[in-house]
Amino acid sequence: MAETLEVENATIDDALAIKELLQVCDLPIVNIEKQIGDFIVAKQQKKLLAILGAVYDDEGNVLLRSFAVREENRRQGIGKMLIRTMLEIMTKKKITKIFLLTETADAYFSRMDFNEIQRTEIPNDLLSKSGLDKACPCSSKCFIYNNI
Repeated sequence: MAETLEVENATIDDALAIKELLQVCDLPIVNIEKQIGDFIVAKQQKKLLAILGAVYDDEGNVLLRSFAVREENRRQGIGKMLIRTMLEIMTKKKITKIFLLTETADAYFSRMDFNEIQRTEIPNDLLSKSGLDKACPCSSKCFIYNNI
């Protein structure tokens, strides 16, 4: 019998596990507790398998952040499920533009209908609110999702 995978909103109780997964994946852990309410997590038997966070601005834009899936759980559709869930949330919130930065998953996000853009196209407010303006190197690839 297959074990049930649950996607849910993160809580402060998830913060330590989220930070641990981000560190294993070599991703920034800046502002996790502050932004925990805007993270979703995938769990199986209460074990954290994957995470995805969001940072909002006042203009109807969002920056996706901290997308990570445990190495042993990759290529099982868990990440894709998290992204689709987050996109559904964004649609309900009437978000107009969804941005993200990545150093390693550019091909993955291109397949998910994200389009590469220049970093200067991401609103500075989103970058500074997330803390990723300083935590993500200038070499990060930048993307936008316009299919909402």
